[in-house]
Amino acid sequence: MPKRFLIKGKHCVLDYSICPDEFDRSKALLDYFDDKFPKVFKSLNQEASNIIDILLFDGVGASASNENRYIKYGIRNSRKDFGCLIHEATHLAQNYKSDTYRNNQFIAEGMADYLRAKLSDDGWDNPDDQFPCSHRQVQLDCSKCGAGFLMWLEAKLAVKDFVARLNDSLRNDLSFDEFLFGICKDASNLC
Repeated sequence: MPKRFLIKGKHCVLDYSICPDEFDRSKALLDYFDDKFPKVFKSLNQEASNIIDILLFDGVGASASNENRYIKYGIRNSRKDFGCLIHEATHLAQNYKSDTYRNNQFIAEGMADYLRAKLSDDGWDNPDDQFPCSHRQVQLDCSKCGAGFLMWLEAKLAVKDFVARLNDSLRNDLSFDEFLFGICKDASNLC
């Protein structure tokens, strides 16, 4: 059986077996996650969950599994890009039913990038990415467009704990439209 390379933090266990020569980077990821993880849950009025696993893999990108409570993080991601851990931790905090996620994907992904922008150390920690988006019109498959939309909506509505309240509504199977109509009786002030 191959040797496992694990380091345990306050909120996660990080498996860096795929890249055992990357201890310093793995430790930096762990420290970053341990700092940001409870802030993500607090932002959504959720209780931070039990310790989760972070699995490094040989590739680019990141994903989260609510069912198995882990985050996969690509070791080939930019060394400056830890913010995707915030994005994926948001999905763990959301813990939406699959239909709720599927029907509100633009909002769910936008919320994950909204928290990434709010909680990462420099607002958006991958300097290769522009925030908001570089394209000129909203694209419903773009999480940054979703984040920009939520920031705009939050500023327009001036509702306390807007994103946390939105998250609670989605967790309780209300649609985004139902949530919006519940807090905004008159949509004319959005124009």
